[in-house]
Amino acid sequence: FLDTTNTTCILDLNNSQEDLWMNLRKRYKSLINSLTKNGEYSIVCSNESTLNELHKYYVTFHKIHMKNAGKSLKSDLIYTKQLNLAQQNLATIIAVNFQNHPIIINYFFHDTTNVVYASNAYDTHESFKNLPLNHYLLWHSTLYFKQRGFKKFGFGQPCSLNSINGFMDYADEKELSIS
Repeated sequence: FLDTTNTTCILDLNNSQEDLWMNLRKRYKSLINSLTKNGEYSIVCSNESTLNELHKYYVTFHKIHMKNAGKSLKSDLIYTKQLNLAQQNLATIIAVNFQNHPIIINYFFHDTTNVVYASNAYDTHESFKNLPLNHYLLWHSTLYFKQRGFKKFGFGQPCSLNSINGFMDYADEKELSIS
């Protein structure tokens, strides 16, 4: 039995877009607006035509991060499971593109009404290092899921456990020992 909390915030998507925006920290709004005003950045959500390419970029970015962090690379099986969930409409991949190329990609697990921010990977190129990419991506993800009728959005730290779908390897030894 493993009892862990995998999110630190549950956002009610029943609130209006205006209320969601109004309740953001002022600093986050300016960070989001800075990228919104720059026409070189755009949001891409997975669909039949973009899913495989976005997934491929995600795997590449994630493997770079694992290597740079000195962690052992995850089995390719986990990436296959993630892709399968997205193909079954149980996960969505959303990316920020810079000049039409993905530079940050987030995975979101969901059912038909609830969504959870699950995982993040990004391009480690120096020019993207200090940009508020995830703020921009999460705001647009919030709007994307709200427009599709989702009710609750769980986020904070990327989830550390999704044992129902076989993602036990998200939890590290410290997390497992605490639980």
